[in-house]
Order: sequence, then structure tokens, then C-alpha cells
Amino acid sequence: MQFKLNDIKKVTLPAVQEEKTEIAHDSASFELFKRDYKNSLRESHKELVFFIDRSGSMRGTEGVMEEYFLNMIKKYKNTCEDIIVTVVLFESNDSVIYYRRPIKEIENLLYFADGGTKLYDTLIPVINRILDDQFNGSVFSFKTLVMILTDGEDTVSTKYKVNDLNNLIESTKKLGWEYILLSEYELNDYIGIDKVGIFNDKDRLKDCFKSIDKAIDSFMKNDSVCDDWNDSLSEKRLLLTNKGDKHD
Repeated sequence: MQFKLNDIKKVTLPAVQEEKTEIAHDSASFELFKRDYKNSLRESHKELVFFIDRSGSMRGTEGVMEEYFLNMIKKYKNTCEDIIVTVVLFESNDSVIYYRRPIKEIENLLYFADGGTKLYDTLIPVINRILDDQFNGSVFSFKTLVMILTDGEDTVSTKYKVNDLNNLIESTKKLGWEYILLSEYELNDYIGIDKVGIFNDKDRLKDCFKSIDKAIDSFMKNDSVCDDWNDSLSEKRLLLTNKGDKHD
């Protein structure tokens, strides 16, 4: 069943970034929220949320980033029209390029690299906003997959801390949300994401998007991300490591 475009709230960037009442993470409040959230079911769809790092350290990847991302999106436009997509690019500031839009409306990325890495202060307000709209809006996503691609650790967040992000991720995972993280560092140790792909070379973005594509494909077919979603990335990382050992 396809959804109508006017069923989705048309949210402007300022509206997405405005201050919202935070979702409580204490157990009693969360259980109440969880019950009301499930009872809000209206039209059910799957939702993809992309958080893509465009800090200065990503400079030089602009062309391939747009190419790989848009080619991947194009694959699903004709086969999975019911997908709702959010795309957020972040550095010292963040830009919500698309907010809960049908996948067929995703046409460009407008990617450039500059600034620091504002990871926590980007993810938390957007995730909370999506939760709020899933709860109150007419379009409910019964499965939500969040994908984070970053080559560095948070360097400029001032409002939120790592524990805030960890708490939010753990709460949404209890609601059925899934997360994958592609990063140059082992960020999963403290933000609560167990599906992780490591890339230690920006020339390997193609492998990153192969892994993301495999995760999405599994998510669409099976309602969950397969365990081997990042095998290609892991195998190449191991191969490079072994080659490095031989030179020692």
C-alpha cells in the first residue's frame, strides 16, 4: 500500500531544529511512551534515516559521496516506493536535506565538506523529532533503520553528551529501530550500536555504500539487518591488515 504525499508533514529546517520536549528515558516514562507509541499505528511504512558526516576531514570525497549515495537510492525508487527517507548532513552545523520524504523525491545530495564533527547535537534532536512525528503524524513507520557514516569522533557538540545519545539509541532499539554505523573509529563501544563497519581510508567509501546497500536490502526483505551486512568491508579491512603485517 502506497502512502499519499500529503500524509507526510512538510517540515521546514527551522521546524526540525526547534526545541522540543525531550522524550523521558526513565523506565516508568518510557513504558508509558512505548504503549502510546504502539497504539498510534495508522498507515505503516518503513523508514530510512541517513546521518552523513561532511566535516573538513571528509574534504575530497564530495563527488564520489554524491555518486554512491544517489546510485544506491536510485536502486530502491522503483521497487520500494513506500520507503520514507530522511537525510541529514552534519559538520559544525547540520543540514536536514530531506525530512520524512518518499524515496522517489530524493534527487540530490548537495554535499560539501567543511567544519568540525557535531555528532551528538545533530543526531539527538533529529531522532527525537522523528519519534514525535511518528507518534503524532498520520504516517507511522513500523520499522526504522538509522545509518550513520562518519570518519571521526564528535568534536563540537555542546548541548548533548555521549550518554544522552546512548540512552536515546537504547530506547529506540526497544521500539524496533535498528542502527548501523560506518566509522573510522570504534565508536560503537560507547554509543550502543552493535552493527558496525570500520573504514580507515576515505577511498573506501564505495565499500561503505556496498555495506549500507546490503543492510537496506536485508531490512526491506526481512524487516531486519542481516549479520553479514558489512562482510565486504570487513574482508577488505582484514586483507589490508594482513598485507601490512607482511611488510613489517
